[in-house]
Amino acid sequence: MKRFVKIALWGGGIIVLFISLTAVSGWLWSFRLKQVESGASDLAISGDTKVGSPTTASGSMILPLRERIKEIEVVPGKGCAVSGTPEIKWKRYLWSRKELVFSQTLVPLTPGTVGNGTVKIVFRSSDVEPVTWTIPPFEAAALAVTPGAELQLADAMPTEKRFDHRYLWIGLALALLAVGVYLWQRSRNKQKSSPLPPWKRAMERLETLRFELRQRRVMPEQGFARLTDVVRDYIEERFRLPASRRTTAEFLDDLSENNPLPPEQRPFLSDFLSVADQVKFAKAQPDVMLLHQAIDQAEKLISSTGNPEEEKEVKNV
Repeated sequence: MKRFVKIALWGGGIIVLFISLTAVSGWLWSFRLKQVESGASDLAISGDTKVGSPTTASGSMILPLRERIKEIEVVPGKGCAVSGTPEIKWKRYLWSRKELVFSQTLVPLTPGTVGNGTVKIVFRSSDVEPVTWTIPPFEAAALAVTPGAELQLADAMPTEKRFDHRYLWIGLALALLAVGVYLWQRSRNKQKSSPLPPWKRAMERLETLRFELRQRRVMPEQGFARLTDVVRDYIEERFRLPASRRTTAEFLDDLSENNPLPPEQRPFLSDFLSVADQVKFAKAQPDVMLLHQAIDQAEKLISSTGNPEEEKEVKNV
C-alpha cells in the first residue's frame, strides 16, 4: 500500500510539473506573438429575430495567451438596440494562444431590415491590432398580437446569465496542485521523521566533528569531550547500557562483567576514555593526532557493532 501511495505521489507530481511547465512556456512564448486571428469579418446572428425578442451576435478570435482585452465598443445597426454588456468566454487553450468567443445580445426595435452594426475590440498591448467585426443586417419580423395577450417591452425582457466554465477549470487545477503539494510535503515530513539507527546517528556526528576540527571551529580539548559523548551515547543506545550516567571507572567496571564489544575493540575504549578524562579533568595537553586516530578507531568500533538487520526494520517503519 505504501509503495502504491509513493508511486501515485510521484506520478501526480510529474503530471502537475509537466502541466505547469507547459503553461509557463506557453505564457512566455506568447510575448513573441502579435497577431490576432478571427474566424470571419462578420458576426453570426442567432436567436429569434422578432421585434422585442433577444438576438445574439457572436464570433470567435484567437489571440496570444498573455493578451487581455482593454475595451469593447458595440455600435448596433439602425432599428436595433444593445441589451446588457458584451460577453467574452474562454473556448479552448492552444499552448501559447487562447480562443475566446464574443457574444452580444441585441433586440430589434422595428420590423423589417435591421442595418449594419460594428464591434471593435481593443487590446491592452499597443502593438496588437484591434479586431473589428461587422454586425450583418437581418430581418426582424413583427410580433403577432392576439386579443388579450400581454405585451412585453424589449428592455424589460430578462437576460440569461451563463456560467463561465473557465473559472471552474482554474479552480480545479489549483485544487489539484494544492493536494499534490500537500501530499508531497507530508511524504517528505514522514521521511524526515523516520528514526535513524544509533550507528547512523553516531557516524553523522563523527563526520560533523571531523569537519569542525578541520575548520578549527572546535578546539582539541572540546573534541575529546565531544568524541566521548558520541561513543558513550552510541554504546548506551546500541547495547542499552547506562554509559552516559556512569563515571569512566564505573562504566569500565560494568563492561568487565558483561562486555558486548568485540575483543579487538575493548582496549581502545578503555585507553581512549582514560585519555579523555585526563584532558577533561587533569587538564592534560590534548594531542591532536591522537584525537584524529581516536575518531578513526571510534568509527571502526561503530562499523563493527552496527546491526544491518535492525536498520532494515527501521527503514520499513
